[in-house]
Amino acid sequence: MASTWTRIHEHLGLRPGPLSVENVLDAARDGLREADVLDWKGVLPQPPRDGAWNEFAKDVAAMANTRGGLLIYGVSDDLELDGIDPAAADVRKYGQWLRNHVRPFLVDVDYLVLTSPSEQKSFLVVDVPASEFAPHSVTGTAARDKDQNAFVVPYRDHDHTAWMEEHQIARAYRERFAGQQRHDQALSALWAAARDLVVEPVGEEAWVIFAAQPIRPVPRLAGEVARVDVAVIVEKAFAAAVEIRTTRGEVVPVLYNAGANRNNPRVGLRSWVVSNAVASGDRDALRGVYVQLGHDCSVVFAVNVSTKTYREDGPTGVHVVNAEVVDVAAGEFIALAQELGRHLYIESPLGIHAGLAAREGTALAYECATRDGLGHFTASRSSRKPRRIQPWTTEIIPNGSVETTRGAAEELASALLNQFGVSSRLYR
Repeated sequence: MASTWTRIHEHLGLRPGPLSVENVLDAARDGLREADVLDWKGVLPQPPRDGAWNEFAKDVAAMANTRGGLLIYGVSDDLELDGIDPAAADVRKYGQWLRNHVRPFLVDVDYLVLTSPSEQKSFLVVDVPASEFAPHSVTGTAARDKDQNAFVVPYRDHDHTAWMEEHQIARAYRERFAGQQRHDQALSALWAAARDLVVEPVGEEAWVIFAAQPIRPVPRLAGEVARVDVAVIVEKAFAAAVEIRTTRGEVVPVLYNAGANRNNPRVGLRSWVVSNAVASGDRDALRGVYVQLGHDCSVVFAVNVSTKTYREDGPTGVHVVNAEVVDVAAGEFIALAQELGRHLYIESPLGIHAGLAAREGTALAYECATRDGLGHFTASRSSRKPRRIQPWTTEIIPNGSVETTRGAAEELASALLNQFGVSSRLYR
């Protein structure tokens, strides 16, 4: 997703928003010079010649290794508005160069061709986000001495590209691993806080809890979610979740259990919370649901998977897990995370943590219930009864396609249900 706040916005005194061709023209005419986050390029990217590095791959990697930024083709170093031939801008070829020459592979690089009809000028904007996987090296053939494959690690040093020294590379790796560790710890803490909040200290209920958080931190000044937007995000997520299912039938939605609370979110810690009476203990009431949408694009979605699934003869002596509810909740959670990410214009992948939880200290096993031929939920004959369910972590992107979203939902549901010997059935 393209950046909405750039060096050009800052220079022109603009509010955050999509970059336009008028913004590029105004910035160049106003003499905006190159910086570590902005690189003017007179001509379109060229293939490497005479043993040189792939300059496009080097320039993109340098941006990603530093703070991210824009490469704008069609404006020369001396700010002449040369323009480009839009038909010659082959973004598929440029993406292939990145796949072939940059390690590890760069994600979320955006390409935008801007055209001014009045001036008949076109420009290619390559929007490079700062990468949580830095340092990225560029592989190529070194022509000095003997021809040999080699790699270098570029970065932006003010208005030009330089090569990292060994100590800089070592520091970049330390920062990458430390950042991943901080993210993993924060995501685990988010999930644990939800568990402590929704799981009752007594009883046999089990909850499925999903948590998501951007891998790249969202600036605290990036804006917040308004109360009136919460219901819209939830409704969009519900519609998207229905779209990604390949099985319709008698599937019961989960988000609608929140009822009218969808339109009346409560304030949370830098978040909005939508939930029903999850602690009532009334098994005939709506299924317990807890949704937390954070201003930092974090998402928590917790669902009681035991309510309204117990056998008629009373307590079962196990934590009952409704397989269909887990399946539905996985898709609705993915849709929630994506809709919130789009609403906040998040460009970072989202880390996901999913697991089942029950009251602490219990010795009860988990048992999976599936729908029989009469539509009743009963214990699956082939189901295993584990006493502990392994949590699952993965990643998604906010602007994924329907196919990508469907695959992510199936992965989440299967990661939990497969531990019972049961498969996800809604997304195949």
